[in-house]
Amino acid sequence: MIENLVIKRLNEEINKKYQTDDGWYFCDKLQESGAVNEEFVDHLDMFYDGTYFIHVGFEVLAHFSLERSIHTILALKNRDKFNEEFARTTIYGYLTLMMGSQMCKCEHGQSSMPMHRSILHFANNIIALEWERAEEIGDALIASLNAENCIIKRGDYEAYGAWFVVELYSKFAHKDINKKRAYYPKDDFSPYDIVLADWDTGDMEQIDIFVTLLATKFLESATIPMNENNESEKRANLEIPHIQLFPYEILTWLKLREKAGLKNPKTFTHPLMNTPIAKMFLDIKEPLPKPTELPYAKELLEKLKEQCPDVEVPEWLEDNTIPKDFLDKS
Repeated sequence: MIENLVIKRLNEEINKKYQTDDGWYFCDKLQESGAVNEEFVDHLDMFYDGTYFIHVGFEVLAHFSLERSIHTILALKNRDKFNEEFARTTIYGYLTLMMGSQMCKCEHGQSSMPMHRSILHFANNIIALEWERAEEIGDALIASLNAENCIIKRGDYEAYGAWFVVELYSKFAHKDINKKRAYYPKDDFSPYDIVLADWDTGDMEQIDIFVTLLATKFLESATIPMNENNESEKRANLEIPHIQLFPYEILTWLKLREKAGLKNPKTFTHPLMNTPIAKMFLDIKEPLPKPTELPYAKELLEKLKEQCPDVEVPEWLEDNTIPKDFLDKS
């Protein structure tokens, strides 16, 4: 089966990177769970000094924590560290999108994010069962597609997987998307359209078939290289090694089904869903224990307030801590 060979190759590439790279991603090189080294701090300086938009700094932190969480699965096999890092991923992702949305007010729409990048952060909150945050993000994304804000503007004709996730949420939450205003895909939208048409099926065999279709599509996207002109930026998320075996589109669908009270198969035929990465995320059955601090969040938010004084910063980040009343929301 060709998919087995692709997964094997991707696993080998990721494991090789973990074994040889001495960069700032890896939990076994960072004894403190929230620690970062000088290389990462230097990278964040570009957001402090105005080189990049502040909300992109949160996105860097979200990817940083996501890769660390993946590393805990493959290298450390430490569930507690996975929980901690993925919890940070979801909060940084939330701030990426919601602060970015607010920045549109003072950046004249220039701080909007590409749809394909934004949806990963949305999906992570669904996968982690952070339903209140996921709903806030999802409603904001749909409002943007309906031209009511500029978080992702009106979408992207070629962001197929991203559109699949947003449409799933719209069906789940009964929120309408004005496809006449949005940049909805005009080309072949399979297999996403097939799954969307019957997303809430109760047929376990049909669900497994749908998962196989989606997993095959995911691996195809993950292994298409970017071209010299960077015209394939839509696939840039899948160029990042730790995301190539993280089927977040499929996991989002399954988690939304569970939230809707629908049953899912206990096992899946496609090998992508039987990797350690997929299984770790499938095993999330309740909201994760939350971290008590978010490194660099306070600094980035203070800089954001300097650039955009009218931005509303969440009160739970005033002291770079997260109070219990926020942690308990799900």
